[in-house]
Amino acid sequence: MVTTSHPPLRAHFDRELAGLIEKVLEMGSRSRQAVSQGMVALMTGNDELAREVIAGDTVINDMRFVIEKMCYGLLAMEQPVAGDMRAIVSALTIVNDLERIGDHGKRIAATSLRMSAEPHIVPMTDLKRLSDLALSMLDRALTSVISRDVAGFGVALASAGGYRMNGHPVSGNVFAMFGPGAAHFAASSGPTRWAAVSFAPMDLGTALGALRGGEPPTLGTVFRPVLAAPGAASAAVDLLFAALKAIEDDPSAFAGAGMRTSLERALLDAFARAVTSADPAAAQDRAKLPATRLVRQCEEYLESHLHLPVYIAELCTLTGASERTLRNAFHTVYGVGPTRYLVQRRLAMARRALRHAQPGDTVTAIATRNGLWDLGRFAADYRTLYGEPPSTTLRAARGSALAA
Repeated sequence: MVTTSHPPLRAHFDRELAGLIEKVLEMGSRSRQAVSQGMVALMTGNDELAREVIAGDTVINDMRFVIEKMCYGLLAMEQPVAGDMRAIVSALTIVNDLERIGDHGKRIAATSLRMSAEPHIVPMTDLKRLSDLALSMLDRALTSVISRDVAGFGVALASAGGYRMNGHPVSGNVFAMFGPGAAHFAASSGPTRWAAVSFAPMDLGTALGALRGGEPPTLGTVFRPVLAAPGAASAAVDLLFAALKAIEDDPSAFAGAGMRTSLERALLDAFARAVTSADPAAAQDRAKLPATRLVRQCEEYLESHLHLPVYIAELCTLTGASERTLRNAFHTVYGVGPTRYLVQRRLAMARRALRHAQPGDTVTAIATRNGLWDLGRFAADYRTLYGEPPSTTLRAARGSALAA
């Protein structure tokens, strides 16, 4: 029997890192409580609770400096690498956001004090729903980033020799799929370019289940090879690099959380479709509807989301149909598949946005806001459809605005 143990220095580092993570989670809990209690004070007119929230903001601010000091100490003394380094750097970024969240709770409480003597003009139900959604996002962010609870795919982009992940060859349209907490070991016989994209496990499982027309699969906690359809695999990788180029060209376009969420949805849809397209089990429909009813159901959903890009996985979730069944239904009704249909819709949304551009809008910002991440293809498709490049439409809109 062979037993192994961490060396004393590693054990010490593990304790320090665990203490850091625990401190970040405590700060996250306090910031969350500030917003939650601030909302309670606002909705009930509880001045005493509002004052408690305002007073507690000092504790949150102090925790930020304590955590930053812990991070810098670990970086200087332990010289961490790989996952440990990412955890520490993530903590440095997160505490800044957590402090701002605590400040929002304080401002809500201060607003409550100002409004306590006045009756509410409108019900606060929408504000409560909004705060609940924001707090749910905070919970998931803390869980995913700090506990490293992510799932996704690894892709070998180019390799001069063989590339293996956990002993399995990975190349071309063979992706490495990993679940939460997966450990991985890579080996290459030559220079290799490698990329990975990760998502919340629940989101990835839901997308895979929807596209297959069944229940979300068990992702497991190991890296394993999965076969992707060649065309869909190339499209997913192209989307990843198109998005990275768009970010490099116009970083300000991705400053808002909405844009980052849109990019995540686009990548999730592309990679999930790539692996389900090659899956023989991807035709187990939960719903058996006529083609016209399936398409009409999708149209109604699109009409209620006029200003948002919609993806195939969403339509599969909505209808309970697999991607294959949805594709056949759209071909029957429109003569084109849902992918092309959605691209045409995004082009129309982009044209409308270009013709009514706001100050500061750019072609890149408008295209990516509407889910069109490959800017070269967007420009070509736009010119083919509308007879002019998108920049011409934008200039004309600005000229009209100045003339007015």
